[in-house]
Amino acid sequence: MTADSGVGQTGWMTRPIRIAAALVLLTIAIPFAPASAGRRPPVTVDAWIVAEDGAKTGQGLTSSTAVGETYETTASAPCRLVFDIVATPVGGGSTVTFLGGAGSPDFVVQYLSAAGTDVTLKVTGKGYQVRGVPEGLRAHLTMVVQLKSSAAGHAANLAVLAKTSGGRDMVAAFVTGA
Repeated sequence: MTADSGVGQTGWMTRPIRIAAALVLLTIAIPFAPASAGRRPPVTVDAWIVAEDGAKTGQGLTSSTAVGETYETTASAPCRLVFDIVATPVGGGSTVTFLGGAGSPDFVVQYLSAAGTDVTLKVTGKGYQVRGVPEGLRAHLTMVVQLKSSAAGHAANLAVLAKTSGGRDMVAAFVTGA
């Protein structure tokens, strides 16, 4: 037997050993792979509030406590203020759910869908859902705030939470009655 023939015999034996070693490593590594491997990340949401004067607050920010996403205003009571709440899914299409408070005796809040339907009971209850919103498109909700004459000298933080299956973003209107 020559030296070359011995090398040839060793070479053909190392290939099956390498393949077997790779299979063993894969069977060990697969259980440790993250459950989300190969899946898309959950869809989050970006919400903002638009005041009657067109001022946008919170676009491009995300906060579950409305930090940096609160529009502040003072209004002479009695009066009516209108705010648009806008939300868009980030990371894919999704259902956007809006949740908000009912206000107080001095600040009465009503919520309207994009079509103008009163959805106050849904928003203040289990949430008002806008289904199948494609990424980049917007879900709308209108918040109408009635300041009663008793609101003079009082303030209200009127927050609305927009959420998807993978994220939440809160915006608010901080209204002081004058």
